[in-house]
Amino acid sequence: MPSSLSDTMPDKSGVTFCPTDVSNVQDLSPVNLGPHEERKLWRRIDFCLVPMIFLMYLFSFMDRANIGNAKLEGLMTQLHLTGTQFNVALSVFFISYSLFEFPANIILQSVRPSRQVETFSNNLD
Repeated sequence: MPSSLSDTMPDKSGVTFCPTDVSNVQDLSPVNLGPHEERKLWRRIDFCLVPMIFLMYLFSFMDRANIGNAKLEGLMTQLHLTGTQFNVALSVFFISYSLFEFPANIILQSVRPSRQVETFSNNLD
């Protein structure tokens, strides 16, 4: 367990010391940080999380905008959908997307993305 914030911060060489093996940790007491170190830690967390959250929100917005554009460009007439059928199809897509997004991301941690896409596309044939 790092004894101070400086143990987890990168040194001048750019190498970050952050132990990943915590199986031998005996003392799980919280680390007492001063106000300056705590502010520094929160800033570092913000710099890591905010760009990822921004990209997720951007992609989500683009996805919602694209389905609306597809509807305006004639998706409903090409698929012969009424208003209710379109809403049901959109809800089914959203629910299945929400259910399978998390497991797919967990699988991506252990399997290369190219193998995952290959497996999914072969199962669709």
